[in-house]
Amino acid sequence: MDINPKDFPGVTLGDLWELEELFDVSISVFSLNPDGASEVVWTSDLKKAWKLHLNIEQDHFSLIVDITTKAKSFTCKTCTRVFTHKHAATTRACLAGDAAQFKFAGKPFVHTKTIFDKLEDMGVCVAEDKRYYPYRITYNIETFMDAEGVPEDTAQCSYEAVHRLMSISVCSNVPGFTDPKCFVSAGDSRDVVGRFVDHLLLIAQSAKRNMLQRFRLVQEKLRDVCDRAEKVEVLERVKELVGSPKRIWESRKMMYKI
Repeated sequence: MDINPKDFPGVTLGDLWELEELFDVSISVFSLNPDGASEVVWTSDLKKAWKLHLNIEQDHFSLIVDITTKAKSFTCKTCTRVFTHKHAATTRACLAGDAAQFKFAGKPFVHTKTIFDKLEDMGVCVAEDKRYYPYRITYNIETFMDAEGVPEDTAQCSYEAVHRLMSISVCSNVPGFTDPKCFVSAGDSRDVVGRFVDHLLLIAQSAKRNMLQRFRLVQEKLRDVCDRAEKVEVLERVKELVGSPKRIWESRKMMYKI
């Protein structure tokens, strides 16, 4: 079958072993580094009469006519050792333990436990739908351009108008605060901002009360777990100081012949 050479997609490193069998040749592939050292990319395990040396640059192969003039030195890709002769680099049989080892600063990645993971370790489970904060507040600030009271012009800048606060509208999904509320300025911007912030605090306090009620059972269970842990800790401390309470009771029974 005739194939147009322009339509041939070429070969990759993974195809070289088939080409060796097809053309009865052993192939070695090198990559030239900027420092003049040649890195061994592929070396054949076959002992063929004909040997073919190739250079690879990105995904393109080129023929090496004289390997002795190709590079100043040759680097083994597995162990990163440098050799002055090509034969030593291509015939080196590196073991898995010879591979170059790299040490990096820091510690291996460890999944950070969330507060809910830590609670589960203590036997307190929180349902998935309760692990996300349900409330939010949205607001919109409107201003107008006031041409009066602008700063004086400078050599590099001139002022046409100043932004003045006109109103702030607020809404949330917290029960009792779901209706939009608008704070309109009567000329005092600080007064508008003050009333706006006071309203936000009321919403936040209501949301806090709802969240405390929502997690009331979880808090009670957590408090119970902490109380039991504290009692166990106290008991262990007593054992360290005076011994087992059971042994003390047995000794007293013998003393008084109970």
